[in-house]
Amino acid sequence: MFLDEPTANLEPAAKRELIGLLERLRTSRKITTIASAHDVDIVPYIADRVYLLNDGQVLAEGSTAEVFSNFELLESCRLEAPTVARLFRMLDGEVEPGSMMPMTLEEGIRELKSLKGRTTRR
Repeated sequence: MFLDEPTANLEPAAKRELIGLLERLRTSRKITTIASAHDVDIVPYIADRVYLLNDGQVLAEGSTAEVFSNFELLESCRLEAPTVARLFRMLDGEVEPGSMMPMTLEEGIRELKSLKGRTTRR
């Protein structure tokens, strides 16, 4: 299935419903989805692999975390990483050693909970 800007002009509830539908199709029917999107916050929810295109060239290919953790490359293409990844970068990249930058709200929450368990009160 090919999708072009699948969440354009959708309200938040409709975005969540569409993401759920795409996930169900992927898992139950084994449907491959190819989507072009500028809404990078939805990409980690709908994509296993990301190809970053700019001016007709493939500049990067990999998992969402691999591609969207390359902030300099994204900026050179006038893109931003998902909001959660940008937040963690602003917090000085406070991620568990050896783990990738969180890309979704759920990943960010898990990461914060694991950090909370390791910090001591002053």
